[in-house]
Amino acid sequence: MKKYSGNSIDEIIDVVALEKGIAKSLIYYNIVEEQADQVTLNIFTDIDIIDFIQDYIETFFKNLEQEVYVDIRFSDGMYRVFVDAKNNAVIIGRAGQTLQALTNVVRGATNAHFKKHVKIVMDVNDYKANRYEKVESMVYRIAREVQDTKVDATLDFIPSDERRVVHHYLSGMENIQTKSIGEGKNRRLVITFKEENEEN
Repeated sequence: MKKYSGNSIDEIIDVVALEKGIAKSLIYYNIVEEQADQVTLNIFTDIDIIDFIQDYIETFFKNLEQEVYVDIRFSDGMYRVFVDAKNNAVIIGRAGQTLQALTNVVRGATNAHFKKHVKIVMDVNDYKANRYEKVESMVYRIAREVQDTKVDATLDFIPSDERRVVHHYLSGMENIQTKSIGEGKNRRLVITFKEENEEN
């Protein structure tokens, strides 16, 4: 993240885009100071966010005297963090709770640093990938039951990343619609039957 000053936000974005050789749409900013004839911005890109996440996780585990390998990829508006360590089971925790807590800590630190809502999914030793497969298999069976009985089904609590997987996975299924209800730990995903001629 770097500070830039100029006459307007557009002028600064143009300068940064030219300087970095990237599209203007790939530049994010926070307003530091705004006056009548000058504005100062904190400018950052996806690369800055990736670097911050990587440094944060590596420092976190270094303080715990744990060696980790971290690989981060950005796709579909989300930062996908893959971690591999000597003691993966400890990082994952019971039913993935430690991994979810670590994801929340990293997401919170990143959001606070960049003053931007950042979507982060962390996976350790393919735990999440395998978990998503299990969730898809479970909701497919439930959705088939909803198709047969035309009775809505409410799932037990699952984390937000798994809810996104379910919404996406069932989005093309005939006569099936998904929605999330409630807030926080009371947030639940509902699989509902939808007649073909119903409006969205």
